Amino acid sequence: MQPVRAVEEAREGGVSHLAAAAVRALAAVEPFGEPTAVERAGAALGHTAAFLHALEEHLPQAAVREKSTGGPGPGSARPVEEYFDARVGSMPVLCAFREGAGIMAAAARDLNRAPVSGADLALLTAAMATAVEEFAAAEPTGRCWGVSSGREGRTPGGPAAGPSEVWRQRWLVGHWLRFLLECSAAHAVRHAAAGVTAGDAGAAVGRLEAAARLVAGFPAAAAYASAMPPEHYRLRIRPGMEPPAARRALSGRMHRSYRLYRRSVEELLERLGEPYGVLAGRSAALAAARTALLQADLVDAERHVALAFAMVGTRRSLAQGQARSDDGVPCVLSAVGELRVIARRRADAYAPLLGAAGGV
Repeated sequence: MQPVRAVEEAREGGVSHLAAAAVRALAAVEPFGEPTAVERAGAALGHTAAFLHALEEHLPQAAVREKSTGGPGPGSARPVEEYFDARVGSMPVLCAFREGAGIMAAAARDLNRAPVSGADLALLTAAMATAVEEFAAAEPTGRCWGVSSGREGRTPGGPAAGPSEVWRQRWLVGHWLRFLLECSAAHAVRHAAAGVTAGDAGAAVGRLEAAARLVAGFPAAAAYASAMPPEHYRLRIRPGMEPPAARRALSGRMHRSYRLYRRSVEELLERLGEPYGVLAGRSAALAAARTALLQADLVDAERHVALAFAMVGTRRSLAQGQARSDDGVPCVLSAVGELRVIARRRADAYAPLLGAAGGV
C-alpha cells in the first residue's frame, strides 16, 4: 500500500489506528543487511515519520495550549532548558502524546541519513515503538510527564541546510528524543513499583520490560544526537554549554527528565531491593525483568563514558569542580573521569541485585 494512502486510512481510524500504524512502521525498519535492506530501512523510516506526523496533527490542537506545570514558566526557564529549547513538566496525556509524536517524527526523518549503527537504530526503533504504545495505552483524560520542545527546525536541516545546521538541529532533536524516553521510562518504572506494592507481579514484570526497552534507547539517542564530527562538537557545540554562552556550565544531571527517571529507579529499589538470589527464588520472571532494566541502566552509564571519550577525549568536565589526586594535589576532573566514577558507583550498587551472572 502506498504510504500516503496508508496514512489517510489510518487517520480515518483515529488515534489508536495511527498509533498502531506507527508501531508497525517502526517494526518494519531493518537496521542490518545489504544496500537493498538499507534502502528498505530508509523507506520504513519515511513511513514511520509520516504516520507520526499524522498522529501529531490528529491529536487535539487544543491540548498544546495548556502550559506544562511543575516547571518554570518561559520567563524563568533553567539554563539547560533555555539551551535545548525544551521544557519537561506535567501536562495532559494528549498534549504529551502530540509533542512526543512530533519529536519522534523529526528523529525518524533524520535517521534516514544520520550515521548511526544498525545496533543503535534497532534500539531506537524499539524504544520509540514502546513510547507510542505507552502513550496510546494511557488514560487520555489523565496527566503525565512530557516534553514540550521548540516547534521550529524540528527536522535537522532542510534541502538547503549546510552540515553545521544539520548537526546543530540533530543535537537538539536527539536530546529531545532522549528526554521523551526518560519521561516514558519514569512512568513505566513507577507503575512497576506500584504493581510490586499491590502484589501484582505480572503487572510489574510487564512495566519493567517496557522500561528496559525505553532505557536501552537512552544511549542510542545520545549516540544519534552526537552523530557529527568530534571537532565540530568541540569547536561549535560544546562552547555553547558553558559561560559566557550559557548562564552556567550545563550538566546532564540538570535535566528534569533524567532526575525523574533516577528517582523512579530509587523508588523501585526501595520496594524491590532484594538480592538477586532472593528475588529469583520468589519470582524468576520479576528477577529477570529487574535485571533487564538495571543492565540497561548500567550500560547507559558505561556507554556515556565511551561517547564522551570519542567526542572530547580527556578534556575537562564542563560542570564539575576540582578533585584531589591520591597525593592531595588539586586537579581538574576530565569529563570521561567524572562519567567513569558515576558508572563504577552504579555498578557497585547494582552488583548484589544482578547476581553472579550480572558480570559486575
